[in-house]
Amino acid sequence: MVSPRLAVLLKQGVGDAIKSRAELAAFLGTSEGAAQRVVAQLLAAGVAAQSRDSLTISGLRTPPFERLIAVEAKISDWQRVLVQAYRNLQFADESWVVLDHAFARPAIAQLDRFRIAGVGLASVERGRGLFIHHAAATQGPMSLAKRWQAQSVLSTRALTRKIVSGAV
Repeated sequence: MVSPRLAVLLKQGVGDAIKSRAELAAFLGTSEGAAQRVVAQLLAAGVAAQSRDSLTISGLRTPPFERLIAVEAKISDWQRVLVQAYRNLQFADESWVVLDHAFARPAIAQLDRFRIAGVGLASVERGRGLFIHHAAATQGPMSLAKRWQAQSVLSTRALTRKIVSGAV
């Protein structure tokens, strides 16, 4: 269990390139004392080893989740939800807005805004199902750090659910 803000250190090629506490402090933009507290967290999580002069952070070959798809569902207010869905592209491979079909017409009239943002638009109607008005662009996350933070949060939630349900 690594803090979401530190999860980017688990990406192969990031954390394993850091070989000392001083390098970690420079990477994080913090003091060596603060970096030592981070090292303690990484050691406790079992993803780092430290000797007198060196630090080894074990990167993950693959992230816990292959793809992240974000969905913002609202009854209406497509402009507000489009902004939220666009923000999700910081960490997600795709982001979608899903509206109540009865309130989707104003958003459908503005499909160019969804295209420009790279956000998908769909609506749902009880008894009739899901209508795709514009497919989301699959573009990958805008921020590697945000992607790894999301991976960490989702992994923690999944593990917590397994533990609570007794599946582990």
